[in-house]
Amino acid sequence: MHWAMEIKSYFILLFLSTSEAVILTKRSSFTEVKSVNLFDLDRAILTSTTDVPSISVCAVHCEEDMCLSFSYSNTKQSCETFSISAQEEDGFELQAGLVYVRRFPNCSSVPAIFPSGVYSIKMPDLPITNLYCDMDTKDGPWTVIQRRTNGNLSFYRGWNDYSAGFGDLSGDFWLGNNLIHLLTRSLNILRIDLETWDGIRGHTHYRNFRLENETMMYKLSFHPSSFDENITGDALGISNGQPFTTFDSGNDHYNCAVTHSGAWWYRQCTGTNLNGQLLPDNGDNIQAVFWWYFPTGRTNAPLRKTWMMIR
Repeated sequence: MHWAMEIKSYFILLFLSTSEAVILTKRSSFTEVKSVNLFDLDRAILTSTTDVPSISVCAVHCEEDMCLSFSYSNTKQSCETFSISAQEEDGFELQAGLVYVRRFPNCSSVPAIFPSGVYSIKMPDLPITNLYCDMDTKDGPWTVIQRRTNGNLSFYRGWNDYSAGFGDLSGDFWLGNNLIHLLTRSLNILRIDLETWDGIRGHTHYRNFRLENETMMYKLSFHPSSFDENITGDALGISNGQPFTTFDSGNDHYNCAVTHSGAWWYRQCTGTNLNGQLLPDNGDNIQAVFWWYFPTGRTNAPLRKTWMMIR
């Protein structure tokens, strides 16, 4: 039987079945987790309260920013809140009560006091998704869609890999064009960070950043916004309006994914190659990760690190 009740004017408790409940708030939702690591929860306990009459009242105890999950026992009428988001793990069963984990609707909803890291995100009408939320970079939080830091992961991949995404969210990765398309329906400021092998850093912003869907071949659109003092040119501008290209899906008519050992929104061919090879700086190289004229005086200087983030 489906029914609903208000909690403090903005909590709504929906019992979807006898074994599942979802609590929605203005900022986040709580999803039932049936198996958790109890040891981790014990270390992360914030409050422990008895004589709590209902799960809805227990949920109110988890309003503060530090609370990421809570547990309620009907038989004991006990409520515990925790500072970590409990993860499902085989071999760990909750003996008393159920655990409900807070799911943020996007990285922008993660409280500023939380560290950068992987968060469980529940976007409207989409499955629960893990995203890396950068909480440290200015004007964040940011959702990281690409990271290149060590060169251990090959980015010379085909269409299907770039559509679905690949890599490790805590390391080097491409989030996936399908998900980036969905995210840019509401998150449309792009920040690109660059670092040379000499430690020179630069960043740039683009507004109205958007990827179309796969039918449109993930066509890219944006407007330039701002560049810091170390970046002298709009290297991404040549890609505006271009479809995405991989070595097995050449949408640029020049085979640029092959000649540049990457995948990108190429056009005769590119002003930047952030999905190219992460190579040492032994001179300009069009197959490397590069950004035109960064650093100053270099055309295709191999870069050491790159990040792409949206908000």
